[in-house]
Formats: sequence, structure tokens, C-alpha cells
Amino acid sequence: MPLRGIADFKRSPIEMKFCCSQFEARWRERNVRGASIYICPPSKGSNGPSFVLLSRGVDKGSEAALAQTWKGIELVINISSEIRIHYCPWCGRELKKYYEESYQSLIDPNILAELKEESANKAVQRTSATPPSLT
Repeated sequence: MPLRGIADFKRSPIEMKFCCSQFEARWRERNVRGASIYICPPSKGSNGPSFVLLSRGVDKGSEAALAQTWKGIELVINISSEIRIHYCPWCGRELKKYYEESYQSLIDPNILAELKEESANKAVQRTSATPPSLT
């Protein structure tokens, strides 16, 4: 599978020294269904990047087709779930320490754009939700 957005990376991930082969495999599969890893840059007040274990129930980009398939049916589906991690689940290395000098080359601008879009959509949903009646 070709890497998406590789021109945007500061250092080619192909040359990257990963902590283990499983971490590398999960990072390379961040846009497909299943378990994967992505990295977020440090946020204000944080002491380093965030490493996230992601589980996608649907391939990225297939959400619209899924919505069309189930159109008209009230159904709640967990498209993805994520959890921040501090240690590699496969080799046990401390991720911030291991990738301290190289994490920037693993940040995928496509994932960051996706997260920004999801955050904006959630904000719109919260503001447009009808408050429950107190009667």
C-alpha cells in the first residue's frame, strides 16, 4: 500500500528507524480498517507528541457509502475508537523517549486534517442539539 502524503513528511518514513516492526506496520496502515497508530504534534502545554492507538471499523473514505447503505435506518455504529498510549504495545519502549528526535517525520497531515474536521463536526453537533425538556 503506498504511503499517503509522503511529500509532506520532513524525513522519509521509509528511512525511519521504528522501535519494532509491529509499530511500523500499524503506522503504515493508519488509513485502513483495523488497528493502527498515528502521532499528533505536541499541543500547547504538553511535554511532547501524542501517540494514539486507533481502531477503524471502516476504511477511511468509506463512511459515505456506509451511510448510504443504511439510509433511513436508525443505527449507531462505532466507526473508530482511539486511545492515547505511552509505551509501544508490542515491544514496550517508551514512545516519547524513543521518537524524541524523529516523531515529526511520522506526523501525517491527512490524519491531522481528519481530526480537525471531526472536532469541528462534533462542535456543530453539540451546538445544534436540542436540549432536553424539563417538563
